[in-house]
Amino acid sequence: LAQINRSDAETPKIREVIVKIYEGQETVQRMQILRAMQHLYDPGLQPFLLGVAKAPEEELPDIRVIALNAYAMLANKAESATAKVFITGDKSPYKGTFESQNATLLKVGAECDEAVACWTKKLDDKDENVVRKAAYMLARVGRNKPDVIKALVSKLDHPKELVRGDVLSARDYVAISGSPEAVAKIEALRKAEEGRGSWSHIKDRALATQAKLAARGK
Repeated sequence: LAQINRSDAETPKIREVIVKIYEGQETVQRMQILRAMQHLYDPGLQPFLLGVAKAPEEELPDIRVIALNAYAMLANKAESATAKVFITGDKSPYKGTFESQNATLLKVGAECDEAVACWTKKLDDKDENVVRKAAYMLARVGRNKPDVIKALVSKLDHPKELVRGDVLSARDYVAISGSPEAVAKIEALRKAEEGRGSWSHIKDRALATQAKLAARGK
């Protein structure tokens, strides 16, 4: 559900279904679902994610950490401010983790808010977490925009594996009608790096994304 090529009108229904699935699962499955929720790039899930992050610490503490990080990855200026207030007032043993994992994400969220140009520039940042956040935010605010599609294609060969994965997912989401440039870039990456760890670690995701983008372009 998180990876299908959906229309914006379908998002509320998919959100509803995924939240219901989450509520019926055990801890390990909930952790996985929270990560999948990030790839919906859905602002409508932000209140839910923050609510999970605020749950009492005796109730799935690891879930709280994952939920707040998912929220921070997609937080605009106002949402970043809300998260900062929550972290400041938190009294649990996880306050330090909340701060260390999300301080940079929330700072840059306040800086760029929902400005496409700002997030595009952040794709060149030296901080891996900033680049990852930029990919998420460009997916949130730049769907089907040619400049965003082009910018994400340029980062498909980023040296950091986590960045590559996030760029692939964002690229998959924004390119509603496919992307010959991304298909070609992934193929060039495969030829250049096949047999190396840098390719094998993202191979399955890259080839699946390539196939979907090619199919949409037909």
